[in-house]
Amino acid sequence: SIPITLGNLRYLKALDISNNDLSSTPSSSESSFLSALANCSDLAFLSFARNPLISGYLPTSIGNLSVSLLYFDASSCSISGRIPGEIGNWNPINKLRYLALNENQLEGVLPLSLINCSELVLLDVANNNLSDTFPHWLGMLPKLQALILRSNKFHGSIQVSLTTFSFSRLQMVDLSHNDFTGLLPTEFFQNLKALKEEICRTMASMEKFLRQLESLDCFMHSISLNSLTGTIPPSFGNLAALESLDLSFNKLSGRIPSQLTNLTFLEVLRFSNNNLVGPIPSGKQFDTFEDDSYL
Repeated sequence: SIPITLGNLRYLKALDISNNDLSSTPSSSESSFLSALANCSDLAFLSFARNPLISGYLPTSIGNLSVSLLYFDASSCSISGRIPGEIGNWNPINKLRYLALNENQLEGVLPLSLINCSELVLLDVANNNLSDTFPHWLGMLPKLQALILRSNKFHGSIQVSLTTFSFSRLQMVDLSHNDFTGLLPTEFFQNLKALKEEICRTMASMEKFLRQLESLDCFMHSISLNSLTGTIPPSFGNLAALESLDLSFNKLSGRIPSQLTNLTFLEVLRFSNNNLVGPIPSGKQFDTFEDDSYL
């Protein structure tokens, strides 16, 4: 097991015990070694990712960790329960930049205390059982660049008040495999440079959905495994920087627009498992794709 005596290393600055077969103290439902690390006042880097923590919980004492903490990775640890509100209370100065809690069994909502993490650059809570509405308040974090909410139970609309919640630095977002509904506000994604939107159960036509994305400087776009209908709009060829386009496993109909041959940076193309008809456009990047990209 992970020894609680690690807390005796008072001048410890970095601890990486990831990718092992370590467990938490069997006598406690909480990850007690985290409580002990509160004694390490200079701790800046902490990763215990990919260890089986006997389905332990994140203790409320996590709020007592060093105010110098920059990096916290607890991914793939079989952690269950709620994310404690104390996780954002490293006061008076909160320096946390990287928070990864993905690949666990966490439930409940994202704690509002995360708004205190004003230096946060990446938040990854993918593959949990979180059930919440879209956390629009995270748009107040001035340095947030990556927001990964994939494979949870987030639900409802993604509409936000952009005068207050701007997501001004956001460059990558993954909202796939959730229960979001409605259309995506164009302004929300105006700063994105990498984009993965597989919004499950988005009941909108392909024409309206993609029209919102024409002005984006996207590198990656995937909306596969949904029930989107309609045709592929010719204006999609205006996304000049696009490198990956995955529209597979939907209910799209009509022809593949010839304007898509203008996407000269395109490296990945998947239109398979739809109801598309007509000839496949030729020229430029389209001549490099195999038949299984379309079938």
